[in-house]
Amino acid sequence: MKAKLMILPYNLRCDISRCSNKAKYSIGNPDSSKATHFHLCESCLKELAETFPDELKPIKEVIKEVEKIVERVIEKKVPVQIENKKKGR
Repeated sequence: MKAKLMILPYNLRCDISRCSNKAKYSIGNPDSSKATHFHLCESCLKELAETFPDELKPIKEVIKEVEKIVERVIEKKVPVQIENKKKGR
């Protein structure tokens, strides 16, 4: 399975029950039908990330970094370089 967290370019609602916010992210296989993806607003994605167990904490940091990059690109429309911050790379 090649599930990825992607920015949602469509105007859809968040798939979390009782949330009526506009979805900003999509989770799914980029090669599959968009109808099979799960759509999340920024608020629900953050809440979901907070529930991750300790062994997945690096994922929380990646999500925060992606959000910062997305905000910079959208607000300022400037190119952004992504650096791998892992040691030894």
